[in-house]
Amino acid sequence: LVAANALGLHDVRFDFGGAVVDASSDIPSHEGLHHHGEEPAAAGYTLAELFRLLRSTVGAQRVTALTTVRAVFETQKSDAKMGPRVRNWIMQADAAVWIRLAIDDGHRSAAHAALGAAAALASLVAPPDASALADGCEAAAAAWRGAEGVFSAADGKGAAAARAAGADPAKACRADLWGGWVLCMDLAPRLRYLLEMGELAPAATCHALSLLCAAAAHSQTLAAAVGRTPRLC
Repeated sequence: LVAANALGLHDVRFDFGGAVVDASSDIPSHEGLHHHGEEPAAAGYTLAELFRLLRSTVGAQRVTALTTVRAVFETQKSDAKMGPRVRNWIMQADAAVWIRLAIDDGHRSAAHAALGAAAALASLVAPPDASALADGCEAAAAAWRGAEGVFSAADGKGAAAARAAGADPAKACRADLWGGWVLCMDLAPRLRYLLEMGELAPAATCHALSLLCAAAAHSQTLAAAVGRTPRLC
């Protein structure tokens, strides 16, 4: 927590909807924003406190942490000032690793919440390049039987950096979110398992499928990794 605080945002607190809590506001304790963190008298959660709560042994607390983290990602994404600060904190604090590990949670509600948080994180940190997707669609339409004869075989800078990171998930995710999740943390097999056996709620199913689609759209390398996952394609 101390190391995470050193990255900044240690004095910024968020409510359950992802909004920044005004430090001067008098929020009653019955709203649930007071807790046993570093500053019990302060309402709201810092990102560092949320990621510490994410590792709680109590399933309900992990769900609360994940849903709040997701709300922060979604709410602050479009904020010109706070959005970049949140994005930088996420990358430097290796938050992507903890979100990915949360998808492995045996608590069903926590796993569902983790899928939503992962989708929100990916949208915040690694949004799709609209022009690249458009170029890809045009190339696919012109190719015989799809895009195999047109798309470049290059990994792309991100996937290449993630591969170079080897077995270090944190380093790989810092280099490229999708490369780290897919190449170093076996995201595709886990999502396949959840889709096949996890009895996912409709919203969680949509999040799992969106993560797979985004991974496959990232580069030929990740598309191949998704395609090679047994029983997925």
